[in-house]
Amino acid sequence: MNLKLNDFILKELNFNINDVSIKTKLSGLNNECYKIEYLNTPYFIRICNKSKDMEEKNIIKICAQNNIAPRLLYYSAASGNMVTEWINGHMPNEREFSSIGFIADLTTKLKTLHSLKCCKHFNPFNEIKESLLLCEKNQLQLPTFINILIDKLKTIEYFCLENMDIGLCHNDLNPSNILITGNDLYFIDYEFSAIGDIFYDLATLSWMMNDEGKENLLKFYFHKPTNYHYKKLAYYLYVVKFWNACWSLLKSKDNTSTYDYKKGSEMIFQDLWQNYSLD
Repeated sequence: MNLKLNDFILKELNFNINDVSIKTKLSGLNNECYKIEYLNTPYFIRICNKSKDMEEKNIIKICAQNNIAPRLLYYSAASGNMVTEWINGHMPNEREFSSIGFIADLTTKLKTLHSLKCCKHFNPFNEIKESLLLCEKNQLQLPTFINILIDKLKTIEYFCLENMDIGLCHNDLNPSNILITGNDLYFIDYEFSAIGDIFYDLATLSWMMNDEGKENLLKFYFHKPTNYHYKKLAYYLYVVKFWNACWSLLKSKDNTSTYDYKKGSEMIFQDLWQNYSLD
């Protein structure tokens, strides 16, 4: 058994180790995640690599109360380690992700999430600026056309900050953070959750959707979307991709996985360069 996990089970949870079985080590980019069974009851465990703030705990609790997140059973602000109930489900596949049924359920949950409140705030434009500075500080190679991309980002920032649609956002709604059960849908991994522009969530979701899926996403969320909604979704898709390109490049500095984060970053930057125009 992993030493960190073993210490957590023994010292923080006070479980009898003889009654614990490790069922699965789950994928996780920033933390170690496991499915365990204790006295024949399954649980989800997250072992953190750095401490968290109590606002994440508050967000998970309020989302669980609104049937958006699994029920929180244990949370340590000192370590960031936590335990939630285990929900049997699966992440949406490519076909499901653009299906009308999934999008209808997704937007219902998403509007509930966006109606909630917290004390933490997220500004992706500031995050990107800080990431670019870190890339330069660590001598990580940015694309030769980065200044053109930044100029586009500045235009988008001006428009978006003048036209804010505020709510509690998940800020990392990729398919691996969505669980589909037989008759319900949940969001997991609230590490980046904060108050921000709801179009960041909508754009993150739309990245994995085909054109029809994007259209249905806006229709189910806004009922009668206008040119403003389509324009802002396209703008925020640019922002989401820019943020992820910077994140991947920074991740490549100390990469311990088999995934090539540097190549991933290059692919996203190239996509921004080739496919986005503000005309």
